[in-house]
This record gives sequence, C-alpha cells and structure tokens, in this order.
Amino acid sequence: MKTPIQFGEKECLRVEKLREKLIDLDLDSQWISTKNLIRWLKANDMKVRDAEKKIRECIIWRKINYIDTILDNWEPHELLRKLKPEICGYINNCMPDSI
Repeated sequence: MKTPIQFGEKECLRVEKLREKLIDLDLDSQWISTKNLIRWLKANDMKVRDAEKKIRECIIWRKINYIDTILDNWEPHELLRKLKPEICGYINNCMPDSI
C-alpha cells in the first residue's frame, strides 16, 4: 500500500499561493491538485511566479492546439473504416497486435 506524500510547510504555503494566482483560469481539480502544483513548482525551482507563468503558457498552448477537444470531431480514415482492424493479441511491452 502506498503511503500518502507529505509536503513541508513551505511547499504547502507556495502551493496555496500558486492556487490563488490561478483562480481566474477556472481550472478543474486535476490542474490545481496539490500534487500537480508541487510538480510545477519543483520544475521551476519552487518559484511561484515562474510556475504560474509556465502554467498559463501551457494552458494557452493547449487551447491553440485544441489538445482538450482534439478527439471531439475525430473521424477515422476511410481505410480504417473499411478494414476495421481487430486486436488479435499482444506483443512486446503489452502493445496490441492487430490484423
């Protein structure tokens, strides 16, 4: 059984400060979870301002590139529709093998 990750007082204060700065983005719980915000802070040497800037840049990039909606209107290629490949087993690294 995994033990919960413990954060120090400084980390918790920085997470709360970062969470407050991001409130205007109306992000879902996955984005503002303590674990996720700690990752952003650690990647930016625990600097709240830098982490906030990178998160905002990431959100803009995701919107420009339709990352969150890319599959909403996806249609399989005509060849895939005709062939209808089926998984017949698995090969190395649990990758599906299809026909």
